[in-house]
Amino acid sequence: MSHYQVLARKWRPRDFDSVVGQPHIVRALKNAILKKKFAHAYLLSGTRGVGKTTVARVIAKAIRCPDLSQNGNPCLQCESCLSIEKECTLDVLEIDGASHNGVEHIRELIENVQYLPATGKHKIYIIDEVHMLSKEAFNALLKVLEAPPSHVVFIFATTMPEKILDTVLSRCIRFNFKTITESILVEHLAMIANKEGIRSIDEGALRAIAREAQGSLRDALSLFDQVLSFAIEEDGPLTQEIIYLALGLPAEDTINNILAAVLLCDVKKCSSLLRGLLEKGVNVKRIALSILDQLYQLIQVSAPAPVPNWPFNFGKEILQQVTRAELFWIYEVMVKDFRWSLDALLPEKVTEIALQKICYRRTFFKVDRRELGATATVATEVSPGVSPELSPQVQQQVQAQVVPPQQAVPSQVLLRQRSSSEDLANNFLDHPFIKETEKIFNSKVNRVFVKENSEVIETNRE
Repeated sequence: MSHYQVLARKWRPRDFDSVVGQPHIVRALKNAILKKKFAHAYLLSGTRGVGKTTVARVIAKAIRCPDLSQNGNPCLQCESCLSIEKECTLDVLEIDGASHNGVEHIRELIENVQYLPATGKHKIYIIDEVHMLSKEAFNALLKVLEAPPSHVVFIFATTMPEKILDTVLSRCIRFNFKTITESILVEHLAMIANKEGIRSIDEGALRAIAREAQGSLRDALSLFDQVLSFAIEEDGPLTQEIIYLALGLPAEDTINNILAAVLLCDVKKCSSLLRGLLEKGVNVKRIALSILDQLYQLIQVSAPAPVPNWPFNFGKEILQQVTRAELFWIYEVMVKDFRWSLDALLPEKVTEIALQKICYRRTFFKVDRRELGATATVATEVSPGVSPELSPQVQQQVQAQVVPPQQAVPSQVLLRQRSSSEDLANNFLDHPFIKETEKIFNSKVNRVFVKENSEVIETNRE
């Protein structure tokens, strides 16, 4: 019976040259190991799936390898390298900080630190998720971390360095791992697909996987495994449609159509497309994130400068229906409303209401078209000929709300109006209404005063 190994483990980097997306860290570690100037404690921090624990193991192999290559990589053939890869050595101890977070575990580690390694010159302690250690455990570790034996090297890995004590951080050489860019993930996935003998796969499909991984290489490989399991009986290349079905993602064309319906104030089309995605089992949070991502891209390409590659399935003419300021307003409202809708009791319906509200924006806002002279992407009128997809009812509403261009008001008139308003503010007490009120107040009115001893006295004020 063959044992299948997932891609994330099979393609785990074994040396520094195989590490993906962290050139600044690889260069520093190679130089330190080649010159024998490596520190006694390292802290590797970064988000999930970017290679922290993998790099920690590579450091351990490089420090203990007797046949280190000229470029700083371990040989991967000696007994030390092989034993570390098989996890059967007593000189490289990998500890889970989440389950060994008590002070008694650190005391046991401190007692073992004094013993020399069984083979080689160095003993490596790798503590993963070190931020999970308790405050007492950190304090117990401080002394040995400040002045450990010469044969000991500590390597800490964490996703939350802000939870580690400053006294611990100051005793470590810290490396911050970056999230891996989408282009690097696509290139790496294409390389793995080629070496694994996987049939042809669209670059758009790989880009969808990389976008969903959000900078994590491990997540990208896990999603790739999921797609391959889903499409094992499919013939032909792996397309974006297969990726969307396998991962439960909203189709990019559908998201584009929803965005176009929002911009064109087509309420029925917007709701219909959203309900279609929800009926397919697409998570509403994924839909909201995809809409925001597409709108962000639209704002970036809506500048007057020419766009060589238009990334949407609708034409550039749609920018003639909205001002650039309106796009910014829509994006801001979506961010706020989606945050509110995703926390609601019925997130699907509340999200639909939020989109419908944006579609009806021109029924309760007047679109000022006077900025047309400064912006080339705005039309002077909204007419059925310009927007064939706009329903007649919405067209009438939009045309009724369009403010015609107005002539510029001379500065002398503005100054005169401003001065008259200032005079009115200064002569407020001379207003007829104020004078009439003062007369009534000063007339004979029966007033009642109550003293501290509850004695009531009636007086007439002249």
